Amino acid sequence: MPEIAMLASLVRRINATTLDLLVCVGIMGAAQAVPGDGAPLRALRVACIWAPVFLLDPLLIRFTGATLGQRWLDLRTAPLTLGARLTLPRLVLRYWIKLLLGFVSLAYVVFSGSRQALHDRIFDTLVWHAPADAGVELDRVEFVVR
Repeated sequence: MPEIAMLASLVRRINATTLDLLVCVGIMGAAQAVPGDGAPLRALRVACIWAPVFLLDPLLIRFTGATLGQRWLDLRTAPLTLGARLTLPRLVLRYWIKLLLGFVSLAYVVFSGSRQALHDRIFDTLVWHAPADAGVELDRVEFVVR
């Protein structure tokens, strides 16, 4: 018998996104605060400024199943189809669409019966509440909306 898992609420998703934004801003600020001025240091500074903005989210989801904000709030991102893999190119595209659509994508959660954001709907993913102590396996889960 499958276990029951709750899909992520809009409030939890907004909070996780806000935490992710704060992490990116922190990395950018730390990169700017490094003293010195040389070509290698400037290149490193530019990489530390732009990599979190454009790659941190897809890389973390691909290799850990969640962004830092999602992990702190016990959320996970998963493919809608069991057995499907979240590839890095697909996650990068998903993230760019999320950035382009902005709050409209998250607001779609309110109108979606499946609690999917618009970028989730486009890329067949979902975000679910997965407390660490629950021990729920994704391949044995039935999702419910509450």
